[in-house]
Amino acid sequence: MMAFGFSEILILALFSGGASSTDIVSLVQPTHYFQSRQIEVTFDKMIELAKSEPNAPRTQILQLVALRHLADEAEALKKAPNYAAHRQALEAIAQKKSDNDPAGFAKDYAQQVLLRLDGKKAEAPKAGLLKAEGLAWFPANLTLGGAIDLRQARPAGGDDPVKALLKQMPDDAKKEAYSFIETLGNVRLERAAFGLVESPGKRDETKIFIRLTGKGNSNWIAEAVRSLERGNLETKEMKDAKGTPILLLQAPNRPPVFMFVGSTDLLIVGYSGNNAKHDDLVPEVLDARANKKPNANAGDLKNRLAKFPEKASAFVVGNLPIDMKREFGFLDPFPAKISAFIERAQQGLDLQVDASMANADEAGKLVEKIGGLRKQGITGLQQAMKEPAPPGMPAIPFQSLINLLDSLQVQNDKDNVRVRMVVQDSLIQQLSTSGAMFFGGMGVRQPVAPPPALKKD
Repeated sequence: MMAFGFSEILILALFSGGASSTDIVSLVQPTHYFQSRQIEVTFDKMIELAKSEPNAPRTQILQLVALRHLADEAEALKKAPNYAAHRQALEAIAQKKSDNDPAGFAKDYAQQVLLRLDGKKAEAPKAGLLKAEGLAWFPANLTLGGAIDLRQARPAGGDDPVKALLKQMPDDAKKEAYSFIETLGNVRLERAAFGLVESPGKRDETKIFIRLTGKGNSNWIAEAVRSLERGNLETKEMKDAKGTPILLLQAPNRPPVFMFVGSTDLLIVGYSGNNAKHDDLVPEVLDARANKKPNANAGDLKNRLAKFPEKASAFVVGNLPIDMKREFGFLDPFPAKISAFIERAQQGLDLQVDASMANADEAGKLVEKIGGLRKQGITGLQQAMKEPAPPGMPAIPFQSLINLLDSLQVQNDKDNVRVRMVVQDSLIQQLSTSGAMFFGGMGVRQPVAPPPALKKD
């Protein structure tokens, strides 16, 4: 059986769509966690922990895991002798946001318990303003950018394969993970974005911007970052014109610069080369954020961003770096520009890619190349599914992958190449269980619905 570390599972859970929540506390197994902390798992004790003030990271994790356990055991809770008093306590938590919990995590989790008790389901998250907000804090001269709304990109319903994966972690690894989470407090990651500003011919001068948006206690997170860097970080505190606290962390003369803005955003900025003044990028972010200077939405990417649907759950747009051409040498000729987005479809994700080529001839060659790679992929999967699986290897959904490749559409129009496919939620969940090398879940053999016919602009 393949061994998974907590860092791999954390990345997999938050970015692959494999977990049912983008909260880091969702990766904690309640019963095992409390046993590892020698805490008796009773309803009385869980309510006691749920009512505690989250004035420290560990206290908050104890509180939220207790509320998760109560949600998991809702049916048994309704039969408890003190159910009326327990429910009254939960209702009080669900109605008030604590000063020690400005993100309102305990309120949200208590509401989830009440919904479970009443046999109701929570409302699906509303579509965010990804197109408008994704690149809004990056400078106007951005040459490549992308963003993803992690709530919208998640599969609709179904089991949570990451929970099964967590059970495979050794106890010592789980305890180590719990200890790390207890230094952070809960973190909810809702959106991620990146941006590049290339400097032609100067690889070390490429500007890199990363923005993570969600909820969490920035002071706790910053302290955890400091501990990971063993205190080798310089700290600078400031406020914007509206009084929002901004905390900067940076190792002397080294990238990146960590920039905490309030309790909702973490930016990681710096140049691609080490010998640069990385904190020069901080004012660029602050000026774009405060509308003192135009942001990426009004810059070179404006027209291509405008073509994305309002409900897009992810997108990438801009000029592809030359270095990327070397990394994707199998894709020759290589596109100069890309405009790609993902939109939620019924029971799946609709991926559409427009690639701009140097000319019509290269566009035709790329279509042929993609067609050839598709055939090779299908042939390889057909051969692999005839071979016996190695011991301990999770079942691979060969037929679903074959159907997916078979449904891929590719065509060219002058110097533009368009690719489209719909990836079923069931396949996403299977793939997310074991990442890029191993595929989790059972080998589900089901047809993949073809996407709608491509339309020319």
